[in-house]
Amino acid sequence: MAPLIETAGPVALRPRPGHETRRPRDFRALRLRVPASVRAVPGARHRVRRSMIEWGWGEQVDTVELLFCELLSNAVTHAAVGARTEETVEVSIRQGPASLIVSVDDPGCAGLPVVADSPVEELAESGRGLLLVEAMASAWGCDRTRQGTRTWFALEEDMSPSAQEDA
Repeated sequence: MAPLIETAGPVALRPRPGHETRRPRDFRALRLRVPASVRAVPGARHRVRRSMIEWGWGEQVDTVELLFCELLSNAVTHAAVGARTEETVEVSIRQGPASLIVSVDDPGCAGLPVVADSPVEELAESGRGLLLVEAMASAWGCDRTRQGTRTWFALEEDMSPSAQEDA
């Protein structure tokens, strides 16, 4: 199985000639290339959780982890359908001054993910993932790319009273 490949750290911005560019001190990015295998999900989940803790997402770490796992699990499942064993899923996480955007790209099937339009059976093992993403994320979506499908979600920085006291 291919190893988890990671690039992380601040993103360098180049100013246009004659313009000063300042990077927000809290802008960060993480990119992972994950083997399209369910066995790769726990390692990626732990890496993302550790980054969210380091980046200071506090009480929202669990939400990020849950929603990320839903997207990654779906991507790995769909990438594996009829795909070669060397396929990978690309993960990109970008933190801006007050938000986080998580995207997962997979080489999967031609269809786009959809939210179930009817209640899921109580004992069903799947079918709730995008319902959770829709309910918990500030925004989410999916698009076809040349390579497959990109599914993403965004979270705004928590501005609960306890988070404001810490600021």
